[in-house]
Amino acid sequence: MNFLNKWFDKRARHVAGAKRYLEKQGLVIVDEGLIGGRSRFDLWAIDRSTLVVVSVRLRGCPDPLPDDVDEATPSDVQLAADNWRHQHPEFAIDSIRLDVLRLDWYAPKRQEPVLRYFPDALPVGPARRLMESVSP
Repeated sequence: MNFLNKWFDKRARHVAGAKRYLEKQGLVIVDEGLIGGRSRFDLWAIDRSTLVVVSVRLRGCPDPLPDDVDEATPSDVQLAADNWRHQHPEFAIDSIRLDVLRLDWYAPKRQEPVLRYFPDALPVGPARRLMESVSP
């Protein structure tokens, strides 16, 4: 197995672990892996009437802040959320938030990563009203 295959396999296992963690936190996972703007979002969840866009990050160094939130802008999250909501109109969404779930592997000889969860890591705001598509 080459390096990329190992990395993607490890990433898939971490996203699956993040999914289990978020479900234990009470979120309902409704989708996986979509791209919005310049950013990739790993999980989509519902928390009451809030659409939660989740970014799962892997890190190999100790850093207390979710610095990778800077990769996603509120407009990226809003664009991705709008696209997702057009595909899933059955969900009543009032607001949108971006959560970051980071797995840190920085400790020497660590067998399991340290999980760091940053709910509402990037303010996105209320959900925009979806426009009806007009047929010509």
